Amino acid sequence: EFSRQPFNHLVFTGSTAVGKLVMAGAAENLVPVTLELGGKSPVLVGQSADIANAAERIAVGKSANSGQLCVSPDTVWVHTSQTEAFIAALQRVYAGLYPTIADNCDVTPVVNQRHLVRVESYIADAGERGARVVIAGDSSSANTAESRRMPLRIVVNPAVDSVIAQHEIFGPALVLRSYSAMADAVAEINAGERPLALYYFGSDAAEQQWVLDHTLSGGVSINDVTMHPALHDAPFGGVGASGMGHYHGREGFLEFSH
Repeated sequence: EFSRQPFNHLVFTGSTAVGKLVMAGAAENLVPVTLELGGKSPVLVGQSADIANAAERIAVGKSANSGQLCVSPDTVWVHTSQTEAFIAALQRVYAGLYPTIADNCDVTPVVNQRHLVRVESYIADAGERGARVVIAGDSSSANTAESRRMPLRIVVNPAVDSVIAQHEIFGPALVLRSYSAMADAVAEINAGERPLALYYFGSDAAEQQWVLDHTLSGGVSINDVTMHPALHDAPFGGVGASGMGHYHGREGFLEFSH
């Protein structure tokens, strides 16, 4: 109802599905829209990356608001030779950040019961389809039904048709996929919708440039996650299914001016 009003301009932040409804409502009055949506923001961990550093930054970024951020890391791609080391590092960092879960006010609850059930169902579906689910953090202290606080679950190599592999997680779970060649990982990312954010970890300048040249996303952070939207003088927005238009700084002034 709100998006069907004859405004001069609408900006919406949320899911791709609701973004479509907002755009359809705005179209009745030819109201221009700026849509900042989401998607399965990937993290590419190159073989040249410092695994401990990458795990720490990904853990901090993923745990911010318990993964309920539009630019939250969704799927992490790690070389097969480094997969187990990365999982161990992520568990170690997360346990240090959050030694307890249910009674820890530093752990953001899942926003409501419906989304708690949704995230749990994603993880259960992946497990039933053969994925390995690894808990990062103290699961014994988690009381999800009452506190809605969940330890981070790492879903390792889920089936490509599983729900968690197809839909944005937007919660305290992380998909981890192993790759043999960076080109294979990039090809799989490009086979999906354009993400709002893409992240690369590594010290190989040539590989970093190759990733930038062969992917398309709303924005990129290198050797960190979730940081580029914090740069208020740089444009922020999506592309394709992750949105249209951008704001912040000069570009934001132009976006909302005629």
